[in-house]
Amino acid sequence: METILALATILLAVATFVMAVYTAKMAKHTQRLADESEKASYRQIGVQTWLELTTRFDSPIMIKERIALAGIMNQHQCEPPADARKDISETVMNFFEDAGTLYSAGFIDKNLVQNSFGYYAFRWWKVCKKFVDDERARFADPTLYEKFEQLAAEIEMTGDNLDLIERQIFLMDERNLVTWAA
Repeated sequence: METILALATILLAVATFVMAVYTAKMAKHTQRLADESEKASYRQIGVQTWLELTTRFDSPIMIKERIALAGIMNQHQCEPPADARKDISETVMNFFEDAGTLYSAGFIDKNLVQNSFGYYAFRWWKVCKKFVDDERARFADPTLYEKFEQLAAEIEMTGDNLDLIERQIFLMDERNLVTWAA
C-alpha cells in the first residue's frame, strides 16, 4: 500500500511539474499577446490622433487662420510691432503646440507628424519665433510654445534652414491657400 501511495505521490508531483511548466509557457504566451495588443492599440490611437490633427490642419477655419497670420507676418517681415499684436490670432501656433505636445509624449507616430506637418511646423516656427520670444518676455513665461519650438527644432535637425526670402516665399504660399466651402 505504501508503494502505491509513494507512486501516486510521485505521479502527482510529476503532473504538477508538467502543469507548472505548461502554465509558465502559457503565461509567457499570454503576456506576449497582451504586449502585442497594447502596441497595436497605441499604434491605432496614434494613427487616429494623426488623422484628427490632419483634419484640423486642413479645415477651412485653420486655412483661414493660416492665410490671416501669413498676411500679418509677411506685412511686418516676421516681426510685428506691439500695436499689430492685437490682430494676431494664435490658432496656428496653438495647433503646432498641440502637435508638439502629442509628439513629445509619444501619443502620435513621429514619422507621420514629420511627414505631414514637419514642413509647416519648421517654417511656421521660423516665421513666428520673434513673436513668441516677445510674448515670452511680455508674460515672463519661457515655456510659451515650448512644445512647438521643440517640434520645430527636431525637424530642423534634418539640415533645413530658412532665410528671410524663403520665409516670405512660404508666407506667400500660405496666403494663397484656397478654402473650400463645406
